[in-house]
Amino acid sequence: MTRPGSRTLTAIALALALSTAISGCASPVTWPARDIEGLHIPAVVWPEGTPNLDDERVAALINTATTISAANNAHDFSSPALRDHATEEYITDYAKESIGTAIFRDSSDSGYYYEAGPVPMIIQEVRDTDTGAEIDVCSDFGHWLSNEQDYDPAAELGEHNKYGVERTYILTRRTDGTFLVSDRIGPMYSECSTNNVKYGLFDPQPDYGNVVSDDEFIQPDGSNGRPLSEYPTYLQPTPTPTDDATHADN
Repeated sequence: MTRPGSRTLTAIALALALSTAISGCASPVTWPARDIEGLHIPAVVWPEGTPNLDDERVAALINTATTISAANNAHDFSSPALRDHATEEYITDYAKESIGTAIFRDSSDSGYYYEAGPVPMIIQEVRDTDTGAEIDVCSDFGHWLSNEQDYDPAAELGEHNKYGVERTYILTRRTDGTFLVSDRIGPMYSECSTNNVKYGLFDPQPDYGNVVSDDEFIQPDGSNGRPLSEYPTYLQPTPTPTDDATHADN
């Protein structure tokens, strides 16, 4: 049985591939904004067209990157929509990285790291495995997230000839034949070329420099903040004093 989210993903991928084919590889493409199961995904503008979405494995990866970047910017990883793109373990690991940039409750001097859109990546190789697929990419994630006000990601990316880093994404095939992103290996710090990378920008762009406190961050299980054990010792609350112990006379 095909899951509802899978049907949506397939329809979007086909529509976007057709849009790219009609408009030409170098023509701008805009993906419309969507609200799916509590998660708002802003419109995505691809100034030079989308990556090639003819391969369903690549389409699954790009759609996952878009959805999870939107979750990062919403600092909310609880939407069931994410589970139509990635495994629970992958979502949890991504959320841990994201909350690491949310500030502690008693601090206000650091902005949250927002993502400009789905991470720009050049597909290097796609191969099938016994459980799904592996996709090698050259990505430029470092120029695609920031906590600085007035950030201009397209300017940072420059003429698309900066060097990126290599990653491998692991995809798991579901029983209906569709794919979930289940892991990512890397970055491997061997430089690779991102020349002419197709990049997508959220429209509107996130509020770079905005401060997000821990208790505004929603975990994959719907809870707020991070587990107490993950706070530095100096930020953990002081235990409530108990009554003085009764000392027996010697």
